[in-house]
Amino acid sequence: MRKAVDAAESEAIRPFQVARQILCAQCHSHRNLMYGVDQYRVVWHIRSRFSKDQMLTIQMNSAYFADDVFGIAEASRHFFGKKPANLTVAEAALLAGMIRNPSRFSPYKHAEEAIHRRNQVIEEMRSRGAISAIDAATAEAEPLGVLSSSTP
Repeated sequence: MRKAVDAAESEAIRPFQVARQILCAQCHSHRNLMYGVDQYRVVWHIRSRFSKDQMLTIQMNSAYFADDVFGIAEASRHFFGKKPANLTVAEAALLAGMIRNPSRFSPYKHAEEAIHRRNQVIEEMRSRGAISAIDAATAEAEPLGVLSSSTP
């Protein structure tokens, strides 16, 4: 799962994603400049206190996946009925790809876009040497395989 998230999202933006989750956007909607200043302040604190591995863990544990699903463990159970350690490359890539925009890449609402994003993540994993070309081709050929949207 870590390899998929690393391939899906730049480590440079992780502190910003975590900062956005910490800050209440509604509280600052009338003061966009102050929200931006507050966000950079939080990012500075995050970068000074957490290692890159810790940031990845924070991101994976707090990422939103739609339908009130937060964190990789809950998303793995929700979409595939599995623990994260049991995910296939394709399943891990799908979840990692959803982090950027859970609504747009929802396998329930936009299956074609979800497949396209999943395959981008798989290709990035291959290009980084995280998986072999054979594993990438196998993963890209897999169907989405998500549980039905009515299954909890």
